Amino acid sequence: MNCCPERRILALASAICAVTLTLGAQPVEPHVAAGSSHGVLLKADGSVWNWGVFVGEQEPAPVEGIDGVVAIAAGDSFTLAARRDGTVWGWGHNEYGDLGHSAPGDTERPARIAGIDSVVALVVNGQRALALRSDGSVWEWGRLPIGKDTAVPHAVERLSEVSAIAAGERHSVALRRDGTVRVWGYHGAGDLGNGNFGLAGLPLPVPGLAGIVAVAAGQDFTLALKRDATVWALGYGAAGQMGNGALENANRPVQVVGLAEVKALAAGSMHALALKLDGRCGAGDRITRDSSAIRGSVPTIRASPCGRAR
Repeated sequence: MNCCPERRILALASAICAVTLTLGAQPVEPHVAAGSSHGVLLKADGSVWNWGVFVGEQEPAPVEGIDGVVAIAAGDSFTLAARRDGTVWGWGHNEYGDLGHSAPGDTERPARIAGIDSVVALVVNGQRALALRSDGSVWEWGRLPIGKDTAVPHAVERLSEVSAIAAGERHSVALRRDGTVRVWGYHGAGDLGNGNFGLAGLPLPVPGLAGIVAVAAGQDFTLALKRDATVWALGYGAAGQMGNGALENANRPVQVVGLAEVKALAAGSMHALALKLDGRCGAGDRITRDSSAIRGSVPTIRASPCGRAR
């Protein structure tokens, strides 16, 4: 017998949290990451493969010098990988300290990033990196959105008990284990969710968001998935990213209309995606099809499944 959507999404969130916080004891989940000019693939055996202009390969090729990988992230011409032992490794371009050190030039082979360990999750946007440690702390380095660049990973102050992270183009998002959300960085479109604009150097709570189980971030906007499987949005919305029928910003969380029973979220630069419990996808905002810009201010559900429901 199927349970209600809220129980199903809670079970999914609990499973995700369990995998995240005990990653070293879990099988590797194969997945891909997309950088600005390259792709990265993590296989079930912990090996990493990459391809694209940045790496000079038109087809996936194995990355030498690293194994036992459990998580990957790709940025603007650089790649990060977390190994099963909790260490973080990086290779590629290092213009803004993306690889966790200040040495100039590119690094072709993976090199360990010093000063950080026990990492269970990585996210990258552009030339900025965020890492989530098993103790619930969040670390960042690279080209930070508050106008400071740092090649040395450091802990984000006034932030703890975090279970998931997301990186927008100019802001960062953290989901705490109690279901609340913190944001920091540039918030010119109201991404803070409290009616204020500008820069926030330290994480601030988003009023009105509670019972959250997943987050995603795009270009100056944030998405949040609640326990009841509804989706909420805030920030930049001129291309319809808020999903509420309006092409305007929202400086407080608004519910995405016509979208329920959602189990996962993703955000592009100016568009959003939601995966429903039945395996169908919902898409909204500015997308490209046949070289034509299409704006959808409310989600459109694909008639055919884009993934098998679990």
